[in-house]
Order: sequence, then structure tokens, then C-alpha cells
Amino acid sequence: MEETKSGTVEAEQESVWTNGALEAVMKIILNATETQHNHRLFLNSLKRYKTFEEELESKSGRGVQLLMSGSVAENLFAIHWVYKDGKREANNDIDVMLIDCSMVVVEKDPKMDGEDTETNTGKSAQPESSHTCIAEDEREEVAYEASNDKFWHTEKHALLVPSNHPGYVQLSTVDEKEKRTFLTTESFKMFWSEVVNNTALYSLVSGPQLPAGGVVVSGPALNRRDRPGSRNNYPHDYVPCLRCERWTTLAGGWAVDRTRAVDWPSKELILEIISEGCHVVPVFCHDNTESNLSQTEWRLSFSNAEKKLIHSLATEQRQSYIMAKLIMKQVIQEMKDSVSGTTVEKAPSSYHLKTIFLWKCEEKPLEKWRHLLESVVDLLKTLVDHLRLGNIPQYFIPENNLIDHIKKTDLTSVADGITAAVNNLPKALHNVFLVAYSSQLDYDGRVCPILRILEGQLKIFCKTGKAEAKLYLCCILNSVIDSLSAATVGTSDESQPLKDHRYLLEIYCSCHGTAKSALEVPSPPVLGAAEEETTVMFLFKYLLDLLQNTHILTTLKSDVFAFLTRVFTQNLVSLSVKEVFTECCEACLVLYQTVCDNLGISCESAISCREEFGILTGIDYIFFKHPDMAKQNFCQFAAKRFKKFQENGDLGKVKTLSW
Repeated sequence: MEETKSGTVEAEQESVWTNGALEAVMKIILNATETQHNHRLFLNSLKRYKTFEEELESKSGRGVQLLMSGSVAENLFAIHWVYKDGKREANNDIDVMLIDCSMVVVEKDPKMDGEDTETNTGKSAQPESSHTCIAEDEREEVAYEASNDKFWHTEKHALLVPSNHPGYVQLSTVDEKEKRTFLTTESFKMFWSEVVNNTALYSLVSGPQLPAGGVVVSGPALNRRDRPGSRNNYPHDYVPCLRCERWTTLAGGWAVDRTRAVDWPSKELILEIISEGCHVVPVFCHDNTESNLSQTEWRLSFSNAEKKLIHSLATEQRQSYIMAKLIMKQVIQEMKDSVSGTTVEKAPSSYHLKTIFLWKCEEKPLEKWRHLLESVVDLLKTLVDHLRLGNIPQYFIPENNLIDHIKKTDLTSVADGITAAVNNLPKALHNVFLVAYSSQLDYDGRVCPILRILEGQLKIFCKTGKAEAKLYLCCILNSVIDSLSAATVGTSDESQPLKDHRYLLEIYCSCHGTAKSALEVPSPPVLGAAEEETTVMFLFKYLLDLLQNTHILTTLKSDVFAFLTRVFTQNLVSLSVKEVFTECCEACLVLYQTVCDNLGISCESAISCREEFGILTGIDYIFFKHPDMAKQNFCQFAAKRFKKFQENGDLGKVKTLSW
């Protein structure tokens, strides 16, 4: 009986250990601190698009409004830079809705009913075939208040005519001869393609210098690269569209009739969303076989509503979706790249998974999203169920099956691939990790050496099915450095990576045989409302204590230099404008000697490992900023070791990640 109980406890501990390791790897892939930093830069740069908007108006002779949408605007992405030929490119598009303000879409023709029109009253006219979008007594409360005067001066209206395909419409207009015609999507796209192509781009980082040109039409979007030929590249998708003056009655059920298991979205959020209307984009239904209809059919777009919904979600919910999306995309990409295995003609997109995610948020209480691994698996399994059924109901108009144009065999193949990935998550995460970071693995600065060690640990995890202590410690230490980086730069939240650190450290100490007694780490700092530099020093001193801990040094051995490299080449550089910079430099040089003493490395020893090169470049930076520091007694070890490798030319072998 005792043996059975002991075996059960052991199995439970092993499960906790494995699941914790999977979550730790997911956190590395999510790259939350760097992502949050870049999202903040994106928000701070939005005013630069204003100039581009004005240029588009000048070139087109029409009113224009740019509305950010998609994963970057929603903060529903993980940033991974691809480095190549001295440049780097973001792996995420910046999606921009280009709203043509010269025409507004209405659901009742203003010319047909005198004063009782959408433009002249607070009441929303309803087609006979439509159900009421909102209760009569709520209409005044949600009446659209335009944030841009451009719309109020618009005299042209297009009448929204529901198509045979749910979620799609036609737009009817009256020409100068009072003849009613339907707007064609192709002419609308081509007009804006030419305008965008001939307009200099003022966007995320380019400022006023990027020339015109480079547009590629893809579906409803106009693809264009921000800063082509420069060191940083940001792909842009501009989607020309028209605004529906009011929330379409075709999606009225979402606002009023739907029963939800949880109080999300709130009534206040629903009212805010429908008060801003929606949009139509120039793309026809996949199943459209009528040639005339294919030229005049438009799709209803709820991008602005989706952005508001996602901004209301918790970090845990958003991270669950992002991680599930990365796994799904990797599975599909492997199928597309397959030579001998299963291939697919058409595959589900990230929008299909996002739709599943929005439905899931209506069903699942927030407390059930707390465990990242469980939530990711739950999302992927739910997606698989819908793929096998051949139906993903559109979130706002459920009658619209988003995947009815994809062959059953393709849906089944993707479902099988995702199921296989869920059943072998170490392998799936390793593949996602390589796609995210492979271009950085052969460099020696910043986070690159840590990624190289993690990649080796993931190989072991895949091969044996067991996570080694080194994998845990890498993630534990990296999360503290992320927290320090966030506190130093100030563009992301330092508390989240520290929370991840505590979570992983608790699992490590409770499950690892020798860690509980040998680690004896100090408690992670409680940040609270401390001053910025106080917070930085709390985290900095805590990190240095961890890096010279006996258990950690015994486990990591010379791999500890990977973490010192990140501190020396990234954190210290960020700290160079702070008053605590000198104190931190001195502490790092002392730590370097302490670690070398522990590992039996003397001034004259050969280079211990490739990871030590990164530290030496960091020491070069310290002595550049503080030339007198190299002469002080406590810095002599670092100074002599640096001089040794500088003189023999070894420092020239360092591969610096620059762009």
C-alpha cells in the first residue's frame, strides 16, 4: 500500500515537473517583455501615420481615416525578429484599415423615406428580413458619435443589400442618371492600390523618409514593407474599406439575443462596440460561383469590434491564444513544406483560431485561464473538434461557417497534425522555438547564448521526454533578467516575468530532489510602489545572488556565462543612463571573478567556453565608459583576462548581433 502511494506521489510530481517545463518553454517563446516593449513603441508611434493619412487624402481627393487592426494593434502577438544580412524583419504584419470616407454604408436608402432615415434620426432603419439589433429604448444611448468630422460631410451613401452568403453583402448606389448599380470590389481595390503605391509611407519607424512604391495586392489587402532596404523591416497590410454608419442588423443577435455562460463581454462594452458601427471590405465569399456576384460582393468586417473585445481580456487569456496560434501555424507550415508527408491545399488561418478563442472567452471563466498549458491545449483541442465537424461559426454572425470552403480531407489532415502536436508538445515547442529564434543562435551577444543553451535542452527534452534541471534553471534565471530589463527600460511590466519566476522556482524546489536543500535562494523581491531605481537595484542584487548560488553554478557550470553575457551586454547598456550604473558595473566585475573562481578559471586560463566571449565584450564596454575602473584592485581579474584575449585576437572571433 505504501509503495502504491509513493508511486502515485512520484508520478504526480513527474507530471507537475514536465508540465512546468512545458510552460517555461512557452514563456520563452512568448517573449512577453520584448513583445510588450515593441507594442509600446507601436502605440507611441501612431501619430506618424497621420502624415501618411494626409498624403493619401491629397493623392486620392477623398477623406481618409486609418484604423489600426490585427494582431499588433490587438496586442495579440509575440515578437520574433528574423536577422539576415545585417537587417532584421519582424515576423508580424502591421494591419491598417484604410477607410474611404467619401461614402458611408447604410442599411436603408436615405432617399427612399424622407426624414425617417439613418442620417436624420437616432433610429436605425431595419430591413424587413432583419431582426432588431438593439432594444428601442437603447437606441439613443448608443447612437454613433463620430470622432472624425469627415463622415458628417459625406453626402454619398451606399445601401447595404444582404447577399445569399451570411456575412457578405452588396453595396447599391444611385448614379447621376438615377440608375441604381452595385459597387464593384475590384475597381475599389485598384483605385486604392494605385494611391497607396504612389504615396510616401510615414509609419512605425520610418518617419518622413520612405519613398512610394512596393505595393502587392493580396486578397482585400495591399501589402507593403515599411523601410524596405533598411535595417528594420515591418510588413504592412493596408485594407481599403467603407464604414457602415451603424452596427449592421445582420449581426444584431450578437448584441442582444446571445446567451453567455460568463459576463463577457460586458453590456457596457457591447454598447460601446455597436455605437461605432462596422466596416465592409472588398472581398467576395469563397463559395461564390456567380461571376456577377463575385465582382460586387463585399465582406462585413468587425475588426474594430474584435480589437476592443481583445483589449478587455486578461494577459493569461491572450497568451493562451498566442501560443496556440504559434503551434497551429507551425503544424500547417510543416504540412505545406512536406515533400513525402501529408500536404494541404487550403488550411485554417489564425483568424479561425481567433474565432474559436472569442467563443471560448464567452464560455470559460477567467480563473480557468490561469494555467497556460491547460488553456493552450484546450484551445487546440476545441479547434480540432470544429475542424472535424467542418464548421467554425463566425463570432458575430454564426450562420457564416468560416471553413465551409476548405475540403474535408484538408480539415482532417490539419486536425490530425494538431492532435499529434498536442500529444508530443516537447517536439512541437522545439519546432516553434527554432522558427522563432534560429536566426539568433549563432551569435554571442545579448540573449543569443541563452537561446543556444535552451535549444540544446529542448533537444534532450524531445529525445527523452524528460526536462533536465538545467532547462528549468535557464528559464528561472531568464525570467529574472526579463524583469530587470522591463524595470530598467520602463516600456513593459516587470511584475509579470517576476511572477513567472516565482511560479517556476516553486515547482523546481518542490520537485527537484536536491534543490530544496541546496538552492537556498533568497525570496524574490516584493516590488510594490518602490522608486524606479530602487526596483532596479532590488532585482539586480537578487539576480547576482542567484548567479553565484552554489547549486546553480554546480548545475549550469560554464553555461552560467550565457546569463552573465546578457547582463553585461544588454542590462548594463540599458543602465548606462542611470545613477546606479557605476555600482552595477562594479558588482558585475566582482561577480565575474567569483564565478570564475568557483569554476576554477584563472587569469591565464584558456577561454572556458564560447559564452564567455560575450562577457568580455561587455567588460570592454564597462572600461570604455569607466576607463579608471580597470586600474582598481577589485577589477584586476577582469582587466587582465580581458587584456589577454584582446591581445591574442580572440575577441575578434565574437559574432555580434548587430543590424
